[in-house]
Amino acid sequence: MDRKNTHLRWLIPRRLAPSRPPATRFVILSSARTGSNLLQTMLSSHEQIASYGELFNQDDPGRILWNNPRPSSAEDVALRDADPCGFLERRVFAVPRSVRAVGFKLFYFHAPDGPWSAIWPYLRSMPGLRVIHIRRINIQFPIECSCAISSIIIKV
Repeated sequence: MDRKNTHLRWLIPRRLAPSRPPATRFVILSSARTGSNLLQTMLSSHEQIASYGELFNQDDPGRILWNNPRPSSAEDVALRDADPCGFLERRVFAVPRSVRAVGFKLFYFHAPDGPWSAIWPYLRSMPGLRVIHIRRINIQFPIECSCAISSIIIKV
């Protein structure tokens, strides 16, 4: 349909109208002290990206570390604990159409066992999931100091 006939768009059935693809899903996979907080904060500052914190952090299991203005509700905690994969689908990856990418931060040691461990095979089987893998490499210098360098590997 050309620009002259945009007023006729209502004639096109919704199933034939062009739609925006669903938001790209991503996981920031890392360990502590790699700069993952900085990356997650930078991503969440973009208006078309929803980036959340450590949703499966076991240090404070009674709440969810969204790392954004979203509060941690008892309903979200109950859903995450009972059905972690359903929690990801219904609370994390369900975003408005204006959001083009959505993801969260996950450390290697998060969800090692118990009900939360179901997220690992779930994420592994998710088509189109983007993994932002951050590693810390410690470099020893001859002088009495050391330096840490973080490398970011984006699996596309």
